[in-house]
Amino acid sequence: TMSLSQSWRYGEAIANVAEAILTKHDVVIHGNPAIDSKIAFIPSDSVHTEIFRTNSGLLTRAEELISEGISVSIEINVKDFITQVKSIKDLMKGMKPFHDNIARFTSFTDLLECSKEDVELKRMMQTAMRSDCLEFLDKLENNKLDKNPTVILTTAHKSKGLEFDNVKIADDFKFSESEDLLKIPEQELNLLYVAITRAKEKLMLPVVLLNYLKSEGVLND
Repeated sequence: TMSLSQSWRYGEAIANVAEAILTKHDVVIHGNPAIDSKIAFIPSDSVHTEIFRTNSGLLTRAEELISEGISVSIEINVKDFITQVKSIKDLMKGMKPFHDNIARFTSFTDLLECSKEDVELKRMMQTAMRSDCLEFLDKLENNKLDKNPTVILTTAHKSKGLEFDNVKIADDFKFSESEDLLKIPEQELNLLYVAITRAKEKLMLPVVLLNYLKSEGVLND
């Protein structure tokens, strides 16, 4: 059974990408013919939104942009992230971590084992192990919110129901190692779909996804 979906928010180019993401579901997605959406490169210093799968991917990017002097709005709970990273540092020292999410691990080895399956934990662990970890956390904490930021940084979860003119999809989304890049669990596909369909005008895709969609004939060179 093929179902039909019409979007008034974005044009045909974005509709094609969204449809390719949901191939399994046999959904035909039509864009709004009045909107000239483009799959295009978006420079860091132009006004746009970057959507991430993980908080840590987002915060690593925030650091890059802040150091380039670009004003960012971080749409996630930075304090919570900082507490988790500090709790990982405590666990590394053999102390009792105070953040619930980290306190469930009996040892650093235990955390290491779990992080193989959990991208978010893995990224936080990498942050905790940085030699300049505390400076990094300070930078994030002291980022002054600009009324009109150049770049809004958010996650797929946080962006549900929102829309932005120009969207860049971060490269921390999960893709399959196999030839069929989109052979990923349902929830991963849905996250990717949510992220992609937040864009109205310009959409910038991770290189790996862009190349895959070109090879599948979804996008032209």
